[in-house]
Amino acid sequence: MMNVQTATESLMTGDELLEMQSRTGKKFDLVKGKPIEVSPAGFRHGIIAARMLQKISNFAEERDLGYVTGAETGVYLSRQPDTVRAADVAFFSKEKFQTGNDLSEQGFSIIVPDLIVEVVSPNDTRKEVAEKASQWLAAGVRLVWIVEPQTETAQVYSTQGKQTIDAGGTLNGGEVLKGFALPLKKIF
Repeated sequence: MMNVQTATESLMTGDELLEMQSRTGKKFDLVKGKPIEVSPAGFRHGIIAARMLQKISNFAEERDLGYVTGAETGVYLSRQPDTVRAADVAFFSKEKFQTGNDLSEQGFSIIVPDLIVEVVSPNDTRKEVAEKASQWLAAGVRLVWIVEPQTETAQVYSTQGKQTIDAGGTLNGGEVLKGFALPLKKIF
């Protein structure tokens, strides 16, 4: 039987979410204190996310720019009520860790990434994807790439607005990853 949260119940914190994931072995996002179970990604989704991770990670590591994480890394987007999301790929600039922020942290990251990549799953709605992009930007992420396997395109969200990159186009790192350019044909 599914446990449905009522209005009289308290909202979950990020720490409680972490404990619940450990106890159940399931993965969740937390949106305004409410857990949302996340399904495992499909095979093609996983391949595209891995390619994105590899390309961004190689670029960042060669230039000592920062850290890249994969899909299991939760990030606090807001507190009280807590929102914790995990993107398929996230890049954190090294500068964010020079102010005493600790890499040995065991819980979710309190540091917001500079770039996130979300690979759209077949069951994701446009509204859900746009809402996630908005949440990331509102939390301080500077660049959001929404990669759409079905159309082999990408939506680029930044503080300057939204742009669509067609199948023959190239993702550009802009001010976040200066010099990074990735033709979409290399990830599909």
